[in-house]
Amino acid sequence: MTYDNPRVSVIMPSLNVANYIRECIESVIKQSLNDIEIICVDAGSTDGTWEILQEYARADSRIRLIHSDRKSYGYQMNLGLAAAKGKYIGIVETDDYAAVDMFETLYLAAESHQADFVKSNYYWYTTKPSVQNKPFNNLAKCKKEAVFCPLEDKTIFTVTPSIWSGIYSRQMLFENNIQFNETPGASYQDTSFHFMVCTVSKRCYLLDQYFLHYRRDNENSSVNSPGKVFCVSDEMHYYEEFLSKNSEYKACIEPFYMALKYEKYRWNYARLAPQFQWEFLELFYKEFQEAKKHGLLQQELFPPTHWGTLTQILENPIRYFQNSCKIYSTRPTLSTVFPFEILRTASCAKPKVSIIIPVYNYAQYVGETINSLTSQSLHDIEIICVNDGSTDTTLDILLDYASKDSRISVINQINKGQSAARNVGISVAHGQYVYFLDSDDLLEHDALENLVDIAVERNLDVLYFDGTSFFEPPELKQKHPYYLTAYEYNVELPDVLTGKALFCRMKKDKKYRPTACLAIYSRDYLNKQNLRFIEGIYHEDNPFSFACMLNAERVAHITEKYLLRRVHINSTMTSQKSFLHLYGYLTAFLDMQKTALGISYDKETYFFMRNELYSICNLIRGTYRDQKDKKIAVGKLNDVEELYLNEFILMRTNLNILKASSSQDKEAELIRASFSYKIGRCVTWLPRKIRGLSRCYAEHGLSYTLHRIVDHLAGRAR
Repeated sequence: MTYDNPRVSVIMPSLNVANYIRECIESVIKQSLNDIEIICVDAGSTDGTWEILQEYARADSRIRLIHSDRKSYGYQMNLGLAAAKGKYIGIVETDDYAAVDMFETLYLAAESHQADFVKSNYYWYTTKPSVQNKPFNNLAKCKKEAVFCPLEDKTIFTVTPSIWSGIYSRQMLFENNIQFNETPGASYQDTSFHFMVCTVSKRCYLLDQYFLHYRRDNENSSVNSPGKVFCVSDEMHYYEEFLSKNSEYKACIEPFYMALKYEKYRWNYARLAPQFQWEFLELFYKEFQEAKKHGLLQQELFPPTHWGTLTQILENPIRYFQNSCKIYSTRPTLSTVFPFEILRTASCAKPKVSIIIPVYNYAQYVGETINSLTSQSLHDIEIICVNDGSTDTTLDILLDYASKDSRISVINQINKGQSAARNVGISVAHGQYVYFLDSDDLLEHDALENLVDIAVERNLDVLYFDGTSFFEPPELKQKHPYYLTAYEYNVELPDVLTGKALFCRMKKDKKYRPTACLAIYSRDYLNKQNLRFIEGIYHEDNPFSFACMLNAERVAHITEKYLLRRVHINSTMTSQKSFLHLYGYLTAFLDMQKTALGISYDKETYFFMRNELYSICNLIRGTYRDQKDKKIAVGKLNDVEELYLNEFILMRTNLNILKASSSQDKEAELIRASFSYKIGRCVTWLPRKIRGLSRCYAEHGLSYTLHRIVDHLAGRAR
């Protein structure tokens, strides 16, 4: 018997499947439909697969062997399509196997209904820990046992592609130039093939039967490859190219296709390894923003939950990432991802100071803040307002102010957070000095004039000053008494100090304030030291202020209270702590550690740097305990434990190494080891503890203080 015109050509792509190939090929050889050809396309197997195929080819004339010079599932399949002679094309992947009557049943259905393709359900097949074949009703929602056109009943588009559970008219494939995407490896190339077949087919027939046994426990399967970041999007792009070349289908399928594409992208984002998630989400955002611009997103085509999630991604992909990513260590550098747009540019060419105001949904306050700047006694300023994706009327207010005052620039960007907004402001600033003002705070009338005069006269890198708080509503004063004097440092200091000297003095007086708004900065100094805010975190002022002060050669402090800080219900100062606060402290700690290890130091500087780092550690522990007590983001807390445990150990090791290298510290160790020192410590123990508890209560309240006492006692008990 000859098989020049077989009824079905069965294409079998293979690569290193020696463990499965015999079971697979025998299931095809033993098909009840004898008039088939078996096209085995191997991509250079090195485990004996090719030799096994040769063995079967010698015994069965229906088997044709093709060697693929590329390890690409799509390329292998296209080689098979080019060689096929059958009226229909079938596919069996070489770690699966087919029921004995599969191709006879599919062929008879295709012939009797003159179908372009016939499809069936399939089994989920596993061998570990035991052999199981579970029927998977892939076509449950589709019309079965009846001919239909997929473009008229599109449900078939939504099923798992499972291209190996059906057969396809070879004439239909060739007339429509349908081929596989030749991307490397086995990378979801069945997706675009499935979409193209459903798009061009006029007659489809589905069987409510199960034939193919699809292996689910092959560790080398593409479904088990989380590193294939863009494979799914590659398939979507391949199908989109197909639609562009076949425009007659585009209008009726494109909006529906976007809902399908969303589901594929959402699935891919969820399955990716953590380090790849942001990279893919960025593509996700950009492509669907483009689709939105062209009116291709129709809400009625999306399930409600899908539409809600897509809306979140389009409105704020960064926040969506923060809430959905697997591990927070993958936080991207946000300012380089989404470009900002300059809506208005200030006309002053060389202002003395650039005031940078990040604004997010503070329409009720930002006007008052800007008024405190436009009425400054120093006229030669530029006011850079960065609208950080506000959803209220903030942007309208900013543009209105800019239309009335030529010193105001307005920049618009998607919501990236305060750090990113400040960094954008620095990048466009022209002033000799830079000042950061929050959009709910105020500045005294003569503040900038006096600050700039002093900074210029003393040739300062940074000039620090004081502030005072006001409360809205006044009742907050009782809840947050710490802020009554938090920004005051009523100490007369020399005109010019080094940053390290001022840091040590403030720490000694327990008045170090890591608040970026309590200083003006030389723009040249910020750029020379490349001092920027860490983006995408809370508590970004801590590492920025730490680095600014410790690296500065010339700083000063004055006691004038120029900053008027508003404490209100929705402010960062009064908000409840969340997992993102914990992550912010952790990230700040790691950056501050790098700063500490990267500068020269003396005994006093070292002591207070270490003290500040341990203060951040205590905040981390307290916030972590609070989150664990509330059972918030437990999975992410576990990630934090795993990610940062080694970093804490490293920090202690590094600081101890630094300590051991200092002769002064060695002398201090001898003093601490002396009997008289130990007696003195015992005598002063109770007063020191009382002072510490009083300070803890003033800064954090009763609940936090009690938690600290319990933790300390528990630690002693252990």
